[in-house]
Amino acid sequence: MRRFFLECAGFSWSAPARSLRRDGALTVARRARKRCRASLAAALQKKYSSSMSEGVPYWPHAPMHCFDERGIYMVTAATYQKQWLFNSPEKLSMLRDMLFKYADQFEWRLQAWAVLNNHYHFVAVSPADASTLKSMLSRLHEYSAKKLNRMEGVSGRKVWHNYWETRVTHQTSYFARLRYVHQNPVHHGVVENASNYEWCSQAWLERNADRSFVNTLGRFKTDRISVRDDF
Repeated sequence: MRRFFLECAGFSWSAPARSLRRDGALTVARRARKRCRASLAAALQKKYSSSMSEGVPYWPHAPMHCFDERGIYMVTAATYQKQWLFNSPEKLSMLRDMLFKYADQFEWRLQAWAVLNNHYHFVAVSPADASTLKSMLSRLHEYSAKKLNRMEGVSGRKVWHNYWETRVTHQTSYFARLRYVHQNPVHHGVVENASNYEWCSQAWLERNADRSFVNTLGRFKTDRISVRDDF
């Protein structure tokens, strides 16, 4: 992975690159990673800037404005070795639409989501039996991996690594996590305005929630919540 980012920064994988000190190489890699993200974001936005007004599929339910005691979970999943596998609008849309499909099928009510090139997050209200989460994600990961591999003409490639879930137990934590997920593309430097990124829920929130709720949510701080997001 470090080799990839060094090459993005303009270094060839030769003696000069190998001779970089460890700390210097890591700094270069981080800067290159940021530039690569920005380039990908620009390409995505340029190609699909008008798609939000062209009937993009969206979660058909309304946002929930209060805490629900039945069970609210935040889920994060990552690709194998954090590879940027969902690296085109078509692939991102495929994963997002499958998330919608299986969440609906297993009766998980999505309240926020963000799909990026090597991970995703969502916040959802569970059905009566929250143990169905494992089955839902197994189905999502199995079929999205098969579809992605068919799209790229490869066979048997491992796509997903793992997932992590947290049960949200109080309202402040719930609202903070909602904001974190709605704004995740901004956190990763993909876009400046999350509502312009069609693979997250910010635009859906703004279309379907009261303006007062959107404004209230925007005031919640997210720096104290513990979220696995080193992608």
